[in-house]
Amino acid sequence: MSGQPNRPNLINPIKWQTENLLAAIEYGAKKLFFSVDRKNMNRRPLTESLDDKIMGEIATVAVVEYLRSVQVQAASYDQFRVDRFERPDPGWDIVFGPGTYAWIKGEALSDERPTAMKTGSIKSSRLPKGDSLRSAVDKRDFKILVKPGEPLEQALTADYEMQVYFKRENSWTPKGVQITADEVNGCIEARKNCTVVLEKLKIVERFGTCWLTAWGGREQIVAQSATLKQRQWTSYHVGSGKKMWCAPLRNGQDFKLIQNEVTNK
Repeated sequence: MSGQPNRPNLINPIKWQTENLLAAIEYGAKKLFFSVDRKNMNRRPLTESLDDKIMGEIATVAVVEYLRSVQVQAASYDQFRVDRFERPDPGWDIVFGPGTYAWIKGEALSDERPTAMKTGSIKSSRLPKGDSLRSAVDKRDFKILVKPGEPLEQALTADYEMQVYFKRENSWTPKGVQITADEVNGCIEARKNCTVVLEKLKIVERFGTCWLTAWGGREQIVAQSATLKQRQWTSYHVGSGKKMWCAPLRNGQDFKLIQNEVTNK
């Protein structure tokens, strides 16, 4: 976690009401049986694992919806991937900018990185305990995992990092609710079947609203990292820790500036 702010915070998180929640549930279900939890992480029940994946997918859908609302062409990788959701993502979650829709129709392959458009890695989180949106932007970082022997430049696998927060209250998997494997398979077979999960997990009430906080470009994050006194920190979760790069959200950009970023490059 980064230290205290060294400049005024000019970032104003955007409150977003996600519309396409069924798509997020479908994508989460399709990834459920092919995902591998990080080392030292306690294995989670099916319902909890699906719930966490849905939260992440909603964050991605929300960013795509926002970009389209400001007239920026955008699509998630899950919309056009051709690997049946069986392979890891290519290091980015969305593609956006002029030419995106034409690229998807004519050239997109599941393992191909677009060169004319921009890519974004979407990170989703519950607000940390005790944090408001403002204090989270002031104190927290873009979520960039440190891998042994890998420099920050290689850890940044997309052109832009983007952070989405969900409110902490009522965000945990509802107690006593069980999603069955048959219900997951139903979501995989047809999006309309996702309404069962939507209702049982109270997705609208818990994850329907999120906040788009900040984005940062690869070059910007790398340059700023070199000026930090502390470049890494340890995130602890249920007894296990993982090394993260220090990449302060406060040094990022307001989401309202993303349209200019795409237009001017």
